Amino acid sequence: MKVKRTILVAIACLFCWTSVLQAEVTVTIQDTTVSPGGMVDLDILIEGDEADVGLNNFVMVIGVTEIVPDGTSSLTFIDPDTNAYLEDADYIFAGVSESLIDFDGDSTNGDADAVLIQDAHIDLDENVTLVDGTPALLAKLRFEHDLAGFAPNETVGTVFRLEADLIDTEFINADGDLLIVNDDNDVFGFITVSASAVPEPGTFGMLALMTGTLACRRRRRK
Repeated sequence: MKVKRTILVAIACLFCWTSVLQAEVTVTIQDTTVSPGGMVDLDILIEGDEADVGLNNFVMVIGVTEIVPDGTSSLTFIDPDTNAYLEDADYIFAGVSESLIDFDGDSTNGDADAVLIQDAHIDLDENVTLVDGTPALLAKLRFEHDLAGFAPNETVGTVFRLEADLIDTEFINADGDLLIVNDDNDVFGFITVSASAVPEPGTFGMLALMTGTLACRRRRRK
């Protein structure tokens, strides 16, 4: 009887330990477009999966590959002096970013082939909460499309795939537990070269302001 009870307790402990390791996060690389020879910001979002999940630190590697067609042009990561998104209210480590507080915003580095993103809670014993159903900003990456000698219209339709290298990507909570990313499925998004690229959010406001100004001028002329 004692042996059976010991086995049951051991199984229960193993189940609890396994459930901690299987806490999941969902990471999304948002699809977007860029004009030929233009620049674009790409958002990467994160949220807890099925239940609120604690996150203390992470490192993520994003590979950049041209897939359609191969070799027509290139996409270059713009490495900023400071990462302005670290101060965004919807950034996952807003107000507690170790990169911003201790290292002056040095959280993102990369080249034309891969980008490394990393940050942590300023307190190693504290988590931020990843809320299920409420994506938070994990990173904002800026890329420039390089025509590579081609005419702008020749590069329209070019597609770049940005994919997380899950071998070198880790999300960890304050207890040191690894969090499973997207149930170990691929994490990727696309940047497509388009003749009419989707404007950045701030651009919509400028377009609206310009449209309103032109309308007022036309009314005055009448």
